[in-house]
Amino acid sequence: MKNWYETFSFSPKTVVAIGASDIPGGEEHAKFAGMKPIARTAVAAEVAKAEAKELTVRGIGSVWSSTDVMATGGIGMIAWGPRLLACAHQAKTWGNLAPVLAKALRSDDATKARRLVHVEASLTIHDTITALAKPETSGGSTRAAWCIPNMGASSGQTLVGAI
Repeated sequence: MKNWYETFSFSPKTVVAIGASDIPGGEEHAKFAGMKPIARTAVAAEVAKAEAKELTVRGIGSVWSSTDVMATGGIGMIAWGPRLLACAHQAKTWGNLAPVLAKALRSDDATKARRLVHVEASLTIHDTITALAKPETSGGSTRAAWCIPNMGASSGQTLVGAI
């Protein structure tokens, strides 16, 4: 695998496309790209198999800003079709995992003016911006469009933590 500047490369034994089996056409697309498609529910089993073979498992992301953190000769994992899962603001939540996010927040965090967003790892910054720009209604409450004021031209990176 190479980054798009072709200044960094590595050769994992296998690249696993997490969630490709969950999306119509995803499994065929992943196989065509030389990846092993698996369902999200199969990640733990895949990691256990790699561990039994003493292979290193690393998240790869979009290979946009590559570092040696992702390099492995073992198993590389890419999330296929990652999703924005939930949003929270001042004790209100929206999204598929809104109840989970609401329970995970401390009461003092839940009531602050901060806007919190829970995404699956490997969601690109572009897809996050696009999803947040659309209003969302959940539980009788509507979240207005949220956006990040200025992201510049580099929004192909994937998220693994928090912004």
